[in-house]
Amino acid sequence: MKIQKEASRVSRDLADSYSYIAEINRKMDILKNIALDLPETGSVTPERMKEVYESITEALSLLGKTDSFCLSIVDLRSGKVEKKLEGSGESCPVPDFRALSKRSESVIKEGEYIIIKSPKRVKGHLAFVVLRKKNGDLEDPEIFKALAAQALFLDSIEREQPLSLSENNV
Repeated sequence: MKIQKEASRVSRDLADSYSYIAEINRKMDILKNIALDLPETGSVTPERMKEVYESITEALSLLGKTDSFCLSIVDLRSGKVEKKLEGSGESCPVPDFRALSKRSESVIKEGEYIIIKSPKRVKGHLAFVVLRKKNGDLEDPEIFKALAAQALFLDSIEREQPLSLSENNV
């Protein structure tokens, strides 16, 4: 009996390890696809940008395990939300992004929401991911920082190349 119990426990641990490895591999695939899918500076079109933003939105939903989320690109000088990507679930609150930008921590819990800041500012802009997490903690906040940074990078490309984007609409 003792050996059977030990074998059963080891089998469960092994199955849990395989599940964990599969989940990590899936997360890495999602991030690699987004990173490798980034448009080259010369090939920025509205359609291409829309596809990449949709990939980021899908990644936020899958990795955050929620459909109640938003990603906001904020101009910190004015406090204005320049771009907002949202999930299909319940709307996220709109926190005081300027106040949050001054906080030292990059992962902030506010009630049942977790707010993740992009690691860097780009020309006075910062990206924030707001996820509704009823059960509390976030497994891997670094992934969300990377997604916020990718979105901020894309937004920066869009802002710097308005002519190439508008020419493609003509």
